[in-house]
Parts: sequence; structure tokens; C-alpha cells
Amino acid sequence: MKKKILCVLTVAFVCSMLSCEKDKTTDRIYVTGKRDPFATEELVFSGDDIVSYNETTFEIKLSDSAIDKLFTKHIYQQQEYKTFDYSLLSFYFNNKVLFKNVRTINSLSGGSTFNNLVFVADIYPYSNKFYLADCYPVIMETEWDRMVGDDEYAKEMQREKEENAKKRELEWNIFIGYLTETGKIEDILYAYYKPGDHEVVDNEIHATFKVQSMKDGSYYLNAWITASSVSVYNITVNNILSEYTLKRQTSDFYNPIFALTDTKRLPATVKLSKGINTISVVGRVPQIPPVEFIKLALDPKNAEI
Repeated sequence: MKKKILCVLTVAFVCSMLSCEKDKTTDRIYVTGKRDPFATEELVFSGDDIVSYNETTFEIKLSDSAIDKLFTKHIYQQQEYKTFDYSLLSFYFNNKVLFKNVRTINSLSGGSTFNNLVFVADIYPYSNKFYLADCYPVIMETEWDRMVGDDEYAKEMQREKEENAKKRELEWNIFIGYLTETGKIEDILYAYYKPGDHEVVDNEIHATFKVQSMKDGSYYLNAWITASSVSVYNITVNNILSEYTLKRQTSDFYNPIFALTDTKRLPATVKLSKGINTISVVGRVPQIPPVEFIKLALDPKNAEI
């Protein structure tokens, strides 16, 4: 009974936080930064500057103006370069703290393992990619089993990460709720092949990918398959053979782009459940299907490679 009451109160609180300002032009999210732990907070960017957030890859895409604000430009020997100078960021919603003093990590300088919320600036080679993740190095949930294995230290890291995520669960739900309401949640899913991620089933070889979906849905699927003489591949989804197949998109033998289509070569979808799903590209013994990665999205355009 107590759990039910707590759930109701949590939902009510999140809803009230999301709806307490009806004016959509008002930035309800804003982020401040400190250049060192003792510095004064500066406004860095607002919710309007968040272009999108991917809950699977943890990438947060920002506007050009926000990116400019995050860096300091320098001139040395007539060459311009920039540095990422903020050591801490704080996230606010409706003038209330969501996440206080989130550590920032510059990928150029690296950093030690960190198992709490972290803002990562991946600026090598000037890619200007940013991640808001629950650990550093940034590891997708589908990779944790591989990373942890039987390593006791890694298992302790995972436990610590999960405990910290649990402590900020309410605030994180508010943040994701805001991004969902404003259409900023990106529905694109990626999975990359790792050597050894295959198994032999009778006369077939299955190259298997783990895909984490944040919700149930029908996803369009494309794959990057290089140096393959095969033009059509069967796939399985959660160990069930799909009625649709991956087909090369042009007659060009060197074209590595394959798309899941029906018998009329029209785009088709796979059904994913919330959580971790498995998708296998099926080849014939002895060759493992040379799939480098797969890309999925609810919108067919977003699934294109």
C-alpha cells in the first residue's frame, strides 16, 4: 500500500513540475557552470539550446550558441584553439535544482573512472559531441555485461552506478519528462558488432546485436554490411525469425547499406520491447555476416544510413 501511495505521489509531483508553467516560450530548464569549484555560477545554456537527447547512447546535442558558450577561445602563435573550461555544471528546472555540481570531463584530457552523473565533452578531433551519462567512461547498458563479466571490481562499479542513479531517479524523470514533452528525445538506436558476438545454429551463423529500447515500438532497421557477396540476409528478433529480410539497397556490389524490407522492397519494421532486445543477422557457415553496425528508428528517415 505504501509503495502504491509513493508511486501516485511521485507521478503527481512530476506532473505538477512539468505543468506549473504553461508558457512554452519560457525556458524551464537552464544549466549553469563553474570554471572551478569556488567560482561563481554562470548561465551556460537553457532548455531551448538542447536539440535532442538519446537515452541509449546518452548523447546530448546542443545548439551552436551553447557550444560556443562552453568553450573559451585562445590565440597562440596566430592559431586559434579552444578549451573546455567548466569543471562543474548544475541543472535547474523551474528555478529548482535537479542535478547539482555535475562533474565535467574533457575527452582530450581523459579522467579516472566515475560512477555518477557526468557531462562529457568529446572534442577530439573537434567533433563537438557531448554526453550526459551515469558513468565515465560512457558505457551503454547493452555493454555492461561484457564490461563486467566476472570482475569483482567491475561488479562493484556497476552496483555503485546503479545506486547513484536510484538516488536521482525522481529528478531524472522530471528531466526526461521535460525533454519528452518538448519533443527532444531522439528515437534513434545503434548497435555495433563486437568480435565473438556470433553463434553457429545448424548450418547458420548468427551475428548478434544487443539493442536497448526505452519503450515498446515498431522500428525501421538499416545495416552497414561490408564486402559481402550476399545481397539478402534473414534476421531474427529476440530469437524469432522475421518475415522480412535485409536487402542491399542498390545493385552495386560495393554498396554496404542494407535495409529491412518486405517482398515488394518496401520498408518494414521489427517490434522491440522496452529493455534489451537481441537482433541477429543470419548467414551461412562458414562466413560470419560482415555487419559493422545496425541503426533503428521509429521514423524511416531517421533509420537511414
